[in-house]
Amino acid sequence: MSAVELDNAIRKWAASTACLTLAMILNEARLAFLLKTIFFFHLNSYGGVIKAMMEASRSRQSVERIFCRP
Repeated sequence: MSAVELDNAIRKWAASTACLTLAMILNEARLAFLLKTIFFFHLNSYGGVIKAMMEASRSRQSVERIFCRP
């Protein structure tokens, strides 16, 4: 293998490695964004329940009285 062929092979390997690394970083970022979105959606959906329970404990009302209104 000549020096030029070796140089070209190294350049191709480096380019493919860089593309693979970039793809892995982007996939990690997408996964992190997805997990963060799910976590905050989950937190917000239970936020009202937690807030009502905290208000009940502050005002010494029973939780059943707040959630089981007729």
